[in-house]
Amino acid sequence: MQNIHKAIVGAGLGNQIKVSTATFFAALQVSYPPSNGSFHPEYQQLLCPIINFLRDNQAPLLVNVYPYFSHIENPGQVSLDYARFTAPSTVVTDESGWPSAGGQATTVNNAKTYNTNLVRHVNQGTPKKPGKPIETYLFAMFDENGKEPEYEKHWGLFLPNKQEKYSISFN
Repeated sequence: MQNIHKAIVGAGLGNQIKVSTATFFAALQVSYPPSNGSFHPEYQQLLCPIINFLRDNQAPLLVNVYPYFSHIENPGQVSLDYARFTAPSTVVTDESGWPSAGGQATTVNNAKTYNTNLVRHVNQGTPKKPGKPIETYLFAMFDENGKEPEYEKHWGLFLPNKQEKYSISFN
C-alpha cells in the first residue's frame, strides 16, 4: 500500500486517488451491535499498521459487511428487521447486499428492502458525520449463475440477461 501510495503521489494524483483496503468480516471479534465492534486480538498486530497508514493518509478501512449471513447464522440475536435496515441504529461500511433467492430469508422483497434501506441509511452519514454520505458498494450488479451454494447466485440487482429484478433509488 505504501508503494502504491508513493507512486500515486509521484504521479501528482495524491489528492485525487486514495489507497485503501478491505478487511474480511471474520477479523471482527464483535460486530453486533456495531457500536461495540472490535477486532480479534490475533489480527490487531497485522491491522494496526494498516489502520495507522490509512489514518495518516485520510483513507478509509473498508469492511465487507453482509447482515444476511449474521441473520441466518444467529436469527435469535440478529433479527430480520435489524438485518434489513428496518430497525434503527445500524451502521454499514463498504460492500454489502442481500440475496433474492436460494436460501433462508432470501426473497426479492427482502433484497429490495435491504438495498433500499442501505442506500437511505448511508446517505444520512454517521453519528459523527451526519449528512455526509458513506461511500458504499452494493453487491452485486448481476446474478452469477456459476456460483454455489444456491444463494450465492442471487445477489444481483439484475438477472444475467440484464433484466431488472426490482427498482431502487440511489437518492
